[in-house]
Amino acid sequence: MILDIERIRHKILAIVESLGLEIVEEKIGTNKGVLNVKLLVDYPEGGIDIDTCGRANRQVVEYLESLSEVVPDYAVEISSPGLDRKLKGQKDFQKVRGQYIEVLLTQKINRKGQWAGRLAEVSGDGISLEIKKGKGTVWLFIPYDKIQQGRVVL
Repeated sequence: MILDIERIRHKILAIVESLGLEIVEEKIGTNKGVLNVKLLVDYPEGGIDIDTCGRANRQVVEYLESLSEVVPDYAVEISSPGLDRKLKGQKDFQKVRGQYIEVLLTQKINRKGQWAGRLAEVSGDGISLEIKKGKGTVWLFIPYDKIQQGRVVL
């Protein structure tokens, strides 16, 4: 029987989302005949705990067990994104508005490929950083299409 990865992927994501979780990052594929499922999940408002990750893991394993004739070997890893979570899209940045972040760019802005500052605004087009410069403050708008990734600086 042929392994339909896309169908399996769709079902796994539906299982996780049915628990009220969002998929932060996913890697689902095969390697040497083993189906590998690696998911970073969180609640939309953040604050996932290890018990919830475990519950999601068990439900995905139960589903894969039901496919034992098609998927005899698999590895499942479901975890939280942690404090060092990568920020990529509007929803990610909205969650950390007001915090100090670093942003790595795909294209330089004002001759710099990386900026850090307080995330002051989040819009549909990009983010605005409040950057301390000397005794003053500078505001910098960065469009999403120039952001490779961001992260909260602790």
